Amino acid sequence: IAKLYYFVQKEIRYVSIKGSLGTGLSGHPASETFEKRYGDCVDKAVLLSTMLKVIGVEAYPVSVNTNDSDRAPVEIPSIYSNHAITEVHLNGEVFYLDSTSTYYRYPYFRADDQGIPVINEIKGTINEIPVMPPEHNWNMYSLTMELNENGDAVITEKNNYHGEYEAGLKDYYSYYSSDEMRRQIFRNMANDFAPGAEFEYYKMSPIDYETPFSMEYKFKVNGYPFIADDLFILNPRPKKFEFPEIAGSTRRYPIEYNTSQRTDNKVELIIPENFSVRYLPPKFSYKDDYVEYNAEFKVEGKKILYSDTFKRFKRIIPAKDYKKYREVLLRIQEYSADTIILQKTGGEER
Repeated sequence: IAKLYYFVQKEIRYVSIKGSLGTGLSGHPASETFEKRYGDCVDKAVLLSTMLKVIGVEAYPVSVNTNDSDRAPVEIPSIYSNHAITEVHLNGEVFYLDSTSTYYRYPYFRADDQGIPVINEIKGTINEIPVMPPEHNWNMYSLTMELNENGDAVITEKNNYHGEYEAGLKDYYSYYSSDEMRRQIFRNMANDFAPGAEFEYYKMSPIDYETPFSMEYKFKVNGYPFIADDLFILNPRPKKFEFPEIAGSTRRYPIEYNTSQRTDNKVELIIPENFSVRYLPPKFSYKDDYVEYNAEFKVEGKKILYSDTFKRFKRIIPAKDYKKYREVLLRIQEYSADTIILQKTGGEER
């Protein structure tokens, strides 16, 4: 299934040559799309479903209205849809694949296909595509920072991705494919982390359909902490949480995301021998129906270890729940911006 999914994503170009409502809603024969190596969403859904049936997997082209548009009415017969994907029935389970995009690693599929009705015209059924778990849209940031007594830092960041983020980055770096282009991108990322950073190197996993996407880069920063006498004040997190969608104190309408989200941070901070830990933010733990957040700093010898996990489970946040939702995200945002304080050994306690 995965290999056929990758084939239709990669080898069948998205091209629509249709001139009426009837042809737009119907597809070309699978053999024609296969031979010509192009088609629109309906053509791709028909081809993938046909190829899956050839290997003995029950599959159907199905119609949806993507969640960046309005919700398709299903209470009355209609032809209200703007997209076609593939419905797969396997071992008693039903799941969905969307071969119109590129670089989605099986079984991930587009975020705008989630949390919406799906119409299977062949079987005469209407189902709801669920919002995938946060792990289907997952960013993992891992950072190692070594500080010296002057405040200079050597930083290595390693990132891994799943789902929507992974597909988007593979597509992005397949376009910016030259080494010099990529080096400039990573230089910019290093300077976003700390202005004036001296970029050293980057590494990246192969951009293909089966390999999980990961990347690593290293840079140096002169005087990274804010230094106040014998104190180092810094925030070592690679990802600081910001939520621009909660800027307003009230809302009349729901917040609508495309899908769920998970973001993890892990930090290993190696501090100078002649420094001790003066302050660490306290442990943070929270969970409700919409959000879960857990974060903690630990000290092991001359290392400060930090980890956090942010999960958002729902796609839609109703206006009636906005006040509480906003309060929680503001707390997470504030915690994410908090700093740690190191003190030179022998410095006067204040």
